[in-house]
Amino acid sequence: MKRALNTRRLAAARERFGYSQVELAQRLGLSRGIVSQWETGARVPSLEVLKLAADTLQVSIDWLLDRDTYSPAQGELGISTAEDIRRDLNAPLGLKDLAGDQALCQALALTPEEWTTLRSLHYRDGLTREGYLSVLMAVRGLSMGVHRRLLRDKPGRAAGKQQSKPGDDPSEAAGD
Repeated sequence: MKRALNTRRLAAARERFGYSQVELAQRLGLSRGIVSQWETGARVPSLEVLKLAADTLQVSIDWLLDRDTYSPAQGELGISTAEDIRRDLNAPLGLKDLAGDQALCQALALTPEEWTTLRSLHYRDGLTREGYLSVLMAVRGLSMGVHRRLLRDKPGRAAGKQQSKPGDDPSEAAGD
């Protein structure tokens, strides 16, 4: 049974680490031209070598074999900065447009968690850059609401009232 190695994903994962084909082959202890042969589809790695490559590139084997749309390691590894999005061959065009606007990204100061959230969205027709900005603003609005509720409901805080200290009651002063 021949496995369908997704050559684009292999190249994207390799490039995300900044490895050349030769460097990846060296890290795997293989001959210099083997990664090139994988990426052109001329050869398919053995299961053991595929496991080693997936571990080295911090992606799942299923992702490399195109059996999974999301690699569990992506959130840890990347797809969490604008540069990761720009390099990702599978990133939606609208998100790539947003990531490519460096001035806007700097002004928005997107966190790795926000990039990961935006990257995890899947829309059949995709989103434009403006669509991703709308989602980002909605996520930030929801985050603020949750944060406010957590502060409001924090033990030791009276809802809507400040706690009084001994001697703060004005009626006590009137009785003196």
